[in-house]
Amino acid sequence: MSQRVRLLITSVVVLCGSSSAAVESRPLPDPKTVHAVVAAALRKHTDYQIGDLITRTQITAAADAVAAQTGWRLNANQYEELVARGIEDRSFLARQLTSKEGRKFSRQISRYKLGFDQLDRMSSMPQGRSTVERLVHGPDGYKLLEYMATANGGRELAKMLSGTHRGGNFDAETGRIYDEMQLNAAFDRLLKQAGQTTVLKP
Repeated sequence: MSQRVRLLITSVVVLCGSSSAAVESRPLPDPKTVHAVVAAALRKHTDYQIGDLITRTQITAAADAVAAQTGWRLNANQYEELVARGIEDRSFLARQLTSKEGRKFSRQISRYKLGFDQLDRMSSMPQGRSTVERLVHGPDGYKLLEYMATANGGRELAKMLSGTHRGGNFDAETGRIYDEMQLNAAFDRLLKQAGQTTVLKP
């Protein structure tokens, strides 16, 4: 065997050894730990409170914080899908709900399971944006969402809206992430999918 071949083999062995040393299998973080990291990341935003609408920028920051502080990194597809489920920062809904009045409104409707979902669907209906603006900036606008969530007549109204143009599935979840609780739930599902251990790169 020539000296050149020996050197090439040695180089490959060294590379393989370096690659093996660069990974380590460790337990996944506890969900409570992930939730605490998410909460701390979101609270870096001025005046943030639980119940506020969160956007893609905040979801990105939370996912990056989880990776940095716990070592658990989502793969590229998981990361992109998680962020894509958030509301775009410059979207109509984000502009409405990140103002002073909008934050107050967010905290009121976040108490209802479909509060954000129904408001989001409403904003895409004919004259929907003007309706949303009136709800957000008018007195007691949140009570319409409360009515649809708690009263029999409200549930019937939601069904009626489902039958209107672009109102389909009005009384169903959109699959988007609107607030901290939904973001935590998304991380919980990803943790369950990951199993018991994960490979971390230092």
